Amino acid sequence: MAATYANVLIIDDNGERCVSITTPLYQWGWYRLIVAHSPTEAVAYLASETVDLVIVQVSLALQDEFLILTQLRKTASLRHTPVIITATFADLPLVTKCIPFGEIDFLPLPIVDELLQHRVIANMEKQQLLKQSLSSLTAYNATKRVTDDLKQIILPLGIKLSMEKNFDHLLSLIVSEAKSLCHADMGILYLRVKDDQLQPVVMMNNSLTMTWIGADNQQAPFSALFLYDEHGLPNQNLTTRVALTEQTSNIPNTYDLTNAINLAPIPEFDAAFGYKSISCLTVPLNSQEMMGVLQLINAYDPISQKVVPFTQYHQQVLESLASQAAVALQNLVLRHRHEELLHYEQELQIGHDLQMEFLPKTLPHPAGWEIGARFYPAAEVSGDFYDVFSMRRDKLGLVIADICDKGMAAALFMALIRTLVRAYGQRNDYYDRKRFGIGLAPVAKPPMISQRPFHQEDVKTLTDAIGLTNYYISQNHYQSHLFATLFYGVLDPPSGKLMYINCGHNPPILFHTHTGEIELLQPTGPALGLSLDARFAVSEVDISPGMIFLAYTDGVTEIRNPQNEMFTKQRLQKILSATPFTVDELLSRIETAIREHKDKADQIDDITLLAIHHLPPT
Repeated sequence: MAATYANVLIIDDNGERCVSITTPLYQWGWYRLIVAHSPTEAVAYLASETVDLVIVQVSLALQDEFLILTQLRKTASLRHTPVIITATFADLPLVTKCIPFGEIDFLPLPIVDELLQHRVIANMEKQQLLKQSLSSLTAYNATKRVTDDLKQIILPLGIKLSMEKNFDHLLSLIVSEAKSLCHADMGILYLRVKDDQLQPVVMMNNSLTMTWIGADNQQAPFSALFLYDEHGLPNQNLTTRVALTEQTSNIPNTYDLTNAINLAPIPEFDAAFGYKSISCLTVPLNSQEMMGVLQLINAYDPISQKVVPFTQYHQQVLESLASQAAVALQNLVLRHRHEELLHYEQELQIGHDLQMEFLPKTLPHPAGWEIGARFYPAAEVSGDFYDVFSMRRDKLGLVIADICDKGMAAALFMALIRTLVRAYGQRNDYYDRKRFGIGLAPVAKPPMISQRPFHQEDVKTLTDAIGLTNYYISQNHYQSHLFATLFYGVLDPPSGKLMYINCGHNPPILFHTHTGEIELLQPTGPALGLSLDARFAVSEVDISPGMIFLAYTDGVTEIRNPQNEMFTKQRLQKILSATPFTVDELLSRIETAIREHKDKADQIDDITLLAIHHLPPT
């Protein structure tokens, strides 16, 4: 039997027309068909069901003031449902009235089976691509939220873990931060000790105003848990099972599982202190070996203050914190390996030196232009980079990028992307030099195909550089879950034209010094590495004499002061709007403003700036 994979709603009050549509669709056997004879009947069906495609006769589409089309577009779950309007060519003016409602296609009457099949399949494929795009966007937003918290909270906590010598204080800090991030009422930290036991070392409960730390030698509110029973078999206990399987457990309501799993010592604690443990999130502490378990009880909704289940976001954040705690445990051993640490620092310095070699040592100075850059990594190795390089026919490539990660992984990813973009961007320039001897002897330059600043080959060079880089990363490094925002512009100095692709990067600023107007060069495509089939559009702007172009990474606008206030885009734009100055003066003013804003606060993210100034005629 053929599989049904799509629901198609057919709206038509003419039986013969309905049959001409349903018969071939039934024969293909790929669809579940629902037939409605009026918009009212269709709306009633859609009140409780969803469909993947709607085929509606044009007069019914217009009936009751576009009732069915209006209902589709105002219903969130149906808003992007494709619609095929059936009509004769004489009724095309009526079809055009439906166009403002969005995803509208046209199928001429009478029905031709081959054309029907083509339009249905095309619309279903488009619908599937849209669903995939929306799913990717949702996943990206969720990832970005976790990434932002990693930057602002978990990474600073990791720095404290690596520097703090009071280990018990650090474990308490992990529990308190975990409770705060996940809005949990209680947190418990277990460590694996000898004899295969999980020993509670920290417990904090807000509603009971109770804090217990094992180092204080107070009586523990929880007893130790044995990983194995007297027969050597794994204990069927929630906490010990998480430790042994190294798999997170997220229970919305423990009272639904009272008889299904051993929750000890949670029920005993509830009985002793009059507490009610409902939602429970338990994650393992693992760094090469199982070290313990971090457990949170009762997530609270910040608004209603009611106990709610822990979300997937809470789980991701807690797992990140648990990883930091595991690293802290390992640091106890690492502190006694001084020589290994020195060797690691030497290797890190080598990595830093190698990475700095990827940045341009000097910047070009085309006639009538100023170009400048600043780079301030937050650590020895960085995920930010900028690049300025020559391209075909005296054009310049301008690149700035931010890898969505930290540390060595980001540094390696940065080196890969920088190499790919420059190699693809300069390949035509390389071929010209090989073919015409440019730079080797004073020979004629290759003939211009057009008098325009940019012609088709220039556009292809730009789109290929981005498209091929994205394809390589998405195909070969998708398991690393790393991606990069990147702006790649091609500048034609004589004309002042800038052609660019913005891959999800912070919009560079184009400042009109004569009018004070600020223009933002918005993204024209997603970040690199998010999707194998991502599409990137090319845009073009004029940088007239006197105008300033400023690109930056989010480390500039999101750097925080001791009061946890960000630097902001508005403050950056205000510096641009001040009295005219050179590019070097502009970058120095921004650097000074950032330093004064940051004060004694830590720099969490890398800071990168790239500016160009089209000098006014003298």
